[in-house]
Amino acid sequence: MQTIDPVWHPRPSFSNGNGLLVLIICLVALCEGQSLGQNVVINEIMYHPPLARDDLQYVELMSTLEEDAQDLGGWKLKGGIEFTFPEGTRIQPKSFLIIAASVPAFTRHYNMPAIGPLKKQLSHNGERITLVNDAGQVIDALKYSDKAPWPKSPDGYGASLERIQPKLTVDGHRNWAASNLPNLTSATGTPGRPNDRLQPSLPAEINQVVHTPEHPRPGQAIQIKAAFHDDNGVESVSMAFQILDESNLSPEQVVPMTSMEGDELNGIYQATLNGFQNHQLVRYRIRVKNSQNATTIYPAPESLKPAYSFYVSDYRADSLIPHVMIMNPSGTEQAKRKYDIRASAIVPEPSRGKSAFVFFPVGSKVPEVRDFVRVGRRSGGFKVRFQSREPFQGMTTINLLDEGKPRFALSEYLSFELYRMAGVPAPRSGHYRMRMDGRWMGYQLMVEQVNKAFLRNNDRNDEGNLYKLLWYGRNFIQQHEKKTNLDTGHDDIVQLDRSLDRLSGDQEWRFIRQHFNVDEFATYYAVSQCISNWDGFFNNYFVYHDTGKTGKWEMYPWDMDKTWGDYDGASGDYDWYKMPLSFGAEGDKPGGGIFRRRFGPFGGQSWWRPPGHLSGPLLANPGFRQVFLDKLENILDHTFTPEKMFPVIDALEKRLEPEVAFKSANSSWATDQLEHDIETFRNQVRHRRAWLLDNL
Repeated sequence: MQTIDPVWHPRPSFSNGNGLLVLIICLVALCEGQSLGQNVVINEIMYHPPLARDDLQYVELMSTLEEDAQDLGGWKLKGGIEFTFPEGTRIQPKSFLIIAASVPAFTRHYNMPAIGPLKKQLSHNGERITLVNDAGQVIDALKYSDKAPWPKSPDGYGASLERIQPKLTVDGHRNWAASNLPNLTSATGTPGRPNDRLQPSLPAEINQVVHTPEHPRPGQAIQIKAAFHDDNGVESVSMAFQILDESNLSPEQVVPMTSMEGDELNGIYQATLNGFQNHQLVRYRIRVKNSQNATTIYPAPESLKPAYSFYVSDYRADSLIPHVMIMNPSGTEQAKRKYDIRASAIVPEPSRGKSAFVFFPVGSKVPEVRDFVRVGRRSGGFKVRFQSREPFQGMTTINLLDEGKPRFALSEYLSFELYRMAGVPAPRSGHYRMRMDGRWMGYQLMVEQVNKAFLRNNDRNDEGNLYKLLWYGRNFIQQHEKKTNLDTGHDDIVQLDRSLDRLSGDQEWRFIRQHFNVDEFATYYAVSQCISNWDGFFNNYFVYHDTGKTGKWEMYPWDMDKTWGDYDGASGDYDWYKMPLSFGAEGDKPGGGIFRRRFGPFGGQSWWRPPGHLSGPLLANPGFRQVFLDKLENILDHTFTPEKMFPVIDALEKRLEPEVAFKSANSSWATDQLEHDIETFRNQVRHRRAWLLDNL
C-alpha cells in the first residue's frame, strides 16, 4: 500500500494533449506490471517478528501449478539470507512451502511443518531476496523495505508481508500488502494458507489523499481529494468516515466521491463534508472498486493507522502550559507489564490503540494530532503509548500523573531538571492541562517513559538491555524487570552482581572502571544526595547495559515524588536536610546493626533504606567514592545553587499559579499550598546545600 504525501500536488488534466502521456503510462504498466508469473513464487515473508522473536522469521513459497509437483532440489534462496533446498524437496500444486529461520521455534509457534534453517537473518530494514533454480536461473525476486510506500505493520507489529496476486510479477510494492494485524502483538501472518490480501487483480494505487483546510473550525466545510491509478479501470470511489465525539464513536457513514479530473485509469475524486462541532475528531478512509472486482480501502484496515484524522476546533491554549485532549472511544485499557515478574514470561500487548491524543502548544490554535494511540490506566494516572513510527516530540510513551500530594507533581519535575542540568540522562517532564473524554482534569505532570526512544533521544545505542528496579520482587531477577530484549534473560546483570560480590579493593575498582560509566553513576548519586533521594539508591531507577558500542552500564532516575526533604513520615515543612553522606553504601546503618546489600527490614528510621545492589559496592569502593565526592562538590559549586535553581523554581511557580486556581474548587487554599511547597524547594537548596558543604 502507498503512504500518502500530506501535501496536495495538483495533477494536469488527462484530456486532449495529455492523452498520449496516459497511453504511454498504461502501456508501460501493462508491459512491466502484468506479465505472467512463474510456477513457483515468493508468496510471503515474516521479516521482523515482534517481541525480538527473530527465530520466527520465515519465507513462504507458493506453487501456482494446477496439477504437477515441482522439484526444488538444488534450488536456492539468495541475498541477505541463504538456503539450499535438499535433493528430493518438492512443492505440491497450488500449495505452500515454508523455510523457517528456526524450524523448532516455527513449529512450536504455528503448529505446522517447515524446512530450514535459514543461514542468515532477514533484515529488519529491507533487502533483496532471490529464488534461483538448480541451473542458477532467477525464478523470482523480491526487494522489500520497511519504509514507505511499503506497509508498516509487518515491521515488528505481528503482520507478515504477503503477495496480493501470485500469478502476477510486479516490481516494487504494488503486489505486496500486510496480513491482518493481530489484536495482541504476536507473530501471525498466513503461513501454509491463502493470503489475507489475496485479490482477483491488483488493487488501485492511491497516490495522494488530502483534506482542506488542514485544521478545520466548527461548521466549516472540508474538501477531501484522492488521486489514484488503476490498470483495470475504476467502477466506483467512495469515502467512509466516523466521528469521535469525546468518548463516543459514531457508526461509519459512506458518501460517494465525485470525479473531478482524469479518467477511469488515472483520476482525481472529491467529496465535501460539513457540520462538525468543536472538539470532534473525524476519521475517514477511501474505497476504490475496479472493473475486476478488486477493492482498495486506504488506509487499509490492517494498517497501524486504519484511517486519516483531523480535529475540529476553534480552541486556543491560553495558559502558560500546553493543553492536551484525550479521547477514548472504548474507555482506557488497563496498563499491562510487558514482562510479568510472577509468571516470568512475556505478556503480549495490543498491537495498536483506539484512542486519540490532541496537543495544543502554548498560545497555539493549531493542534498536533496523534490518532490510534493506546491510553492505559496506571498508578496515579495514565500511560499514553504512541506508535513508534509517529512519536510525540520524539517520545513513544509518556505518563500523565496526578498522584498523592500536589507537591509530588513539583518535586518530580524539579528532580528530573536537576539531573539533566548535572549531565545525567533523565526523562523529559513538564505540566499539561488535560481534558479527558470531555472533562477537564486540571494540570497533570508529564513524564517521558524510559524506553528505547528515551535511549535514542539521549544519543545512546538502543539495542542493549534495560532493567527497571522493583523493590518488591521475590528474588534478584524479579527485582530487575527487563524492558528490552525480553527473550535473552538476565545473564548480564546477574554476572555483574556476582562480580561485585566477589571483588574488592583495587580489583573491584578496575572492574568498575571497565564495566561502568563511572562519571554518569557518580553524578547520579551526587544529585540524589542534593535532593535527599532516600528511595533512589536501592529502588526508583533504571539500569542500562550498552551491549554494543561501549559495553558499559548506566543508571537513569525514576519516580522522584518523595524527594527534596520528603519521605515517609516527613514533617509538613519538609525540613529534613541531614541524610548522611554514607547513605546507600555498604556498611551504612540507621543506628544499629549493619545491613549488607539486602532488602528490608527498613530499620528504625523510616527514611533509611538498605544499600542497593549497585550503590552498596560502588559507594563503598574508595576509588569510586572519591569520584562521587568530587562530582558532588562540583554540583554544589556550580549547579545546585540559588543562582541556578531559584530561576527554575520561580518559573515553575509562575506557570502553575493559574493552573492551581483552575483545578481546585478551593483556589485560595490551593494557591497557599503551592506557595508553601515552592518555598520548601528553595529551603532545600539553601539548607541541604549548606549541610553537604559542611560535611564534605
